[in-house]
Amino acid sequence: AFGSSRQERNETIVKLAIIYQNNYSDLCTIARRNEDDARHWARPWQERYWNSEFSDADEDNCEYIVSDMNDTRYHCLNLENSATVEFRMWGATNNANEIRAFADFTQAIIKVAKDMSFDEAKDVEFKDLLHMVVEEAFNADNVSALIKNTYGEF
Repeated sequence: AFGSSRQERNETIVKLAIIYQNNYSDLCTIARRNEDDARHWARPWQERYWNSEFSDADEDNCEYIVSDMNDTRYHCLNLENSATVEFRMWGATNNANEIRAFADFTQAIIKVAKDMSFDEAKDVEFKDLLHMVVEEAFNADNVSALIKNTYGEF
């Protein structure tokens, strides 16, 4: 899902981190987390990386950025285990439809990030991002309902 090569995987991860950083508050709303709670379990990147590395991110420095993300357990994207990426934004639920919508949203935002340029990831407007995510979602109706129930019309 993230890419067929290490370079493509690293680029997708960094673009996802940029998208999450620039849209953190709105993504907390969709994830059904208040920001204070999210900052404990799924911190944004700015506290550690944003000002120095991500603002200049491009295909040439992605491997360095990803290799430096080794203490990320409680960040919105947990890369502590180099073999996995954990999305920590989602609030707890036992509702099967929400779980499926969370998974569909996550899969779709990965695809959107993978297909974007770095400049697009840095500049995308949140409502445009939501439309792209719904368009890429496996179950667009489920993801659209999640967004409308948590964020509102888009």
